[in-house]
Amino acid sequence: MADAIPARVYAREFLALPESKLPTELLHGEVIMSPAPELRYQELVFALAKLIEELAENGKVRLSPVDVYLDDENVVQPDVLWTTPNSSCRVVDGKYLSGPPELVVEVLSPGTARHDRGKKFTLYEKYGVREYWLADLMSDYVEVFVNGESGFIRLGLYGSDESFVSPVLGNTSVDLKKAFGKE
Repeated sequence: MADAIPARVYAREFLALPESKLPTELLHGEVIMSPAPELRYQELVFALAKLIEELAENGKVRLSPVDVYLDDENVVQPDVLWTTPNSSCRVVDGKYLSGPPELVVEVLSPGTARHDRGKKFTLYEKYGVREYWLADLMSDYVEVFVNGESGFIRLGLYGSDESFVSPVLGNTSVDLKKAFGKE
């Protein structure tokens, strides 16, 4: 379960903290720390990252932990993110990213689902993440949202043996069987 440190922190202070391999984010001025995720969670994160890398013609796939600065009170660590060479998400001093990635994937766990569906969903929507995938490890599905004129629109809910077309990945078909090991 994620724990919150009660003191209000700003991005410059957060980004100056010592390096950690544990998931650590700044959400609305609160430092949120979680223990290392379960092995199955890590396997799905890696499989989704490989799948995106395989499908994306260009750009860069990154895995957590990588800090993504959104504003002075919000620095997130998406499980997987993808950016294009022309992205507004830029590397800062070789240390962190600033701005919204084109694609963000969060794998839900009991300790993170509330943040992934709540605060982080709202932040990704507000800052212009073009596509957001919520992968549910327990129920074996991926829920996909695309950012439209009035915010996120649900593209659909796809089971582990289904595929969907990703607008951000050039309208490429995403076969979830590969990620969930159903092949």
